[in-house]
Amino acid sequence: MPFWTGIRKTSVSLKDSDILIQEINTLIEKDAIEPVRQQDAATGFQSTLFLVPNKNSTMRPVINLRPLNRVEEEMNMTKLGKVALDILADVLYDLLRLDTYGDPYYQMYPRRDWDITSLYNEHRNFNLHTPRQSYGRRGYWGGEWSEICSTDIDNECIKHKVIRHEEKRSTGYKTDVLLDIPITDEGLENAWYRIESINGDDMPTVAPGIFHCGTYNPIWLNGLLPGYGDKNVTAEACIQTVNRICEKSINITITNCGSFYVYYLQNTTKNAAYCFGSGPVVCPPSFSSENGYYPGCSSSFPNETVLPMVEPILIEGEIYDAIPLNPKTPSLLPIFRCKFDEVSEGSYVYDIYWYINGNFIKKMINISYTQVNTTDMTYADWRNTHQLNMKVSCSVRIRYNLTNAIPSPFYRSTDFNAGLFPEHYEYTVVEGESVNIILTSTVPVGCIVSHPDFRKSQCHQNIYVFQPDIDENTKQCANGLAKRDILFKSQFCGVKIRSSDWQNNTFLQVYGFSDGLYNYQARTTYIRLSVTSVSMFNDMWMNLQLPDIK
Repeated sequence: MPFWTGIRKTSVSLKDSDILIQEINTLIEKDAIEPVRQQDAATGFQSTLFLVPNKNSTMRPVINLRPLNRVEEEMNMTKLGKVALDILADVLYDLLRLDTYGDPYYQMYPRRDWDITSLYNEHRNFNLHTPRQSYGRRGYWGGEWSEICSTDIDNECIKHKVIRHEEKRSTGYKTDVLLDIPITDEGLENAWYRIESINGDDMPTVAPGIFHCGTYNPIWLNGLLPGYGDKNVTAEACIQTVNRICEKSINITITNCGSFYVYYLQNTTKNAAYCFGSGPVVCPPSFSSENGYYPGCSSSFPNETVLPMVEPILIEGEIYDAIPLNPKTPSLLPIFRCKFDEVSEGSYVYDIYWYINGNFIKKMINISYTQVNTTDMTYADWRNTHQLNMKVSCSVRIRYNLTNAIPSPFYRSTDFNAGLFPEHYEYTVVEGESVNIILTSTVPVGCIVSHPDFRKSQCHQNIYVFQPDIDENTKQCANGLAKRDILFKSQFCGVKIRSSDWQNNTFLQVYGFSDGLYNYQARTTYIRLSVTSVSMFNDMWMNLQLPDIK
C-alpha cells in the first residue's frame, strides 16, 4: 500500500462546506487520514469526498473508494504475477532435473537455491535445448534477421505441435515386451510436429530393427533428410515388420527449419510409431541402471545421499634406508582422496569414479566403506595425460551389498583446483618499489621420510621463475634480474613449497628495477612459473602449467 492515504482538494458549495470540514476533522481524529505538505500531495493514494442527499433532504459526506479498489487490483495482479513466476520456475527446475539426470558432472542444487533468473541462465548455459549441429544444418538459435522479418506466421517452422520427452523413440532403444507399453501412433492427429528429445530429432534413414524405437513396428525414412532451406519435401516413411523392412509406406512431409526439423505426420497402424533420434536412452528421474541408460532401469536402489569432496593428502609409503635417521619413518606421497560420510553402517557398497578436467580417469566398483582409502587417485593414474594446474573431481554412487545390485544415481563433488595459484594474474609495481605475489599451493609436497625435522629442513619443491620472452631456453632467470625490468628478492630465482607447511601461502617479492631514466611509457613484462626437476615423491609437480603473470 502507499505510505499515506488522503483526500484530494474537493470543490463544494459554501453552504455545505461545514459538513465536509466536520467529516475531515473526524477522519483525522480517527487517524483515518492525515494532513500532508503541499509538495507531497502528488504521492500516495488520493480519493475524493463528495456529498449525497439523505432521505430527510440533508446531505451526508461519502468517500469515493474506486481509486483504492484500483490499487488493490494492481496489488492482486502483482501477487498473481509472482505466483505465475513461481510456477514457471518450478517447471524450469523440473526440466533441468530431467536434462541433467544421470550426468555425473552436474551438481543439482535444491529448488530453494534457484530463482527464475538463475534457472533461465542455467538452461542457456547448459545449452541442452540448443538444437544440435548436424550436416547441412545450422547449429545456432533462430535465423538471420532478414529471414525473421519475412517469416510467415502460419509457417510450419513456427506453428506446429511438439512431441516432447519421448526419448524412447530413439533407434537405440529396444522395447521390452514384458515391461513396456509400446508407443503407437494409431491415434496421432495429422499435423505438423517438432520433436524435442535429448536423443535428437533426426528421423532414421536406415531400418532400425523390429521392437526398436519403443514400439513393435518402427517407422523410418526411406530417403534423405532435406537440406537447409528445403521446405515441404514429400518423403516416404516405411513401417518395418517381422516380414519386411518396408511392409507399408506412409507419405509424410518434412521442412528443414535451420536448427530443427518439422514433420507433417499421419496416423499409423496399431503398434507402429515414428522413430526420432539415436543413441541410448537415459533412465528417467528416480530410476537408475548400471550405466545410467536403458535397459535395466530400476528404482530399487538406496535413496540415501552422499556429498563427496576431493581431498589432497599425504599418505605413508615405503621406508628407505638411505636416510640415517633413528627411528626410521615411512616416506610420504601426495594423492587425491574422494572423501564422504558412510551411510547405513556397512550394508552398502560404493562405486567411485575419478575425473580430471571432466575426462574420465578410473573407477572402482563395489567398494566397502572400510576400503574406500584404496580408491585414491595417484600420479600413476594420470601420468603423461594431464598436468598441474587442473580440475579434479570424483563421483560416488551407492549399491546394496548384494550381487547384481542396481546403483544409485551419481553424486558428484565440486571441482577441486589442483596446483599452484597466484592471488592475481596481473600486478603493477612502481620503479624502485616492490609487490608481493601471493602463491597458494593446493597439492601436497612429498618427502622420503616423515620425520618432522627432516621434512622441514630438507623436503621442498622448487618453483622457478623466468620471463618467457627472455629466458625461454633456460627456463630460469639469471641472478634475479631479467632485461632490467624486475628483480626478485629470494635465495634463488623462485620460491620453495615446503612439505611441512605446503598449505601455507608462499610469497614472491618482485621489485621494479630502477634504471635511472625517465620512462614516459609503462614497461610491461610477464613472468612464468615452472618446475624443472622433481624427486620421485613429487612427480605430479613436473610440467606445472599455469597462465603467465603480468
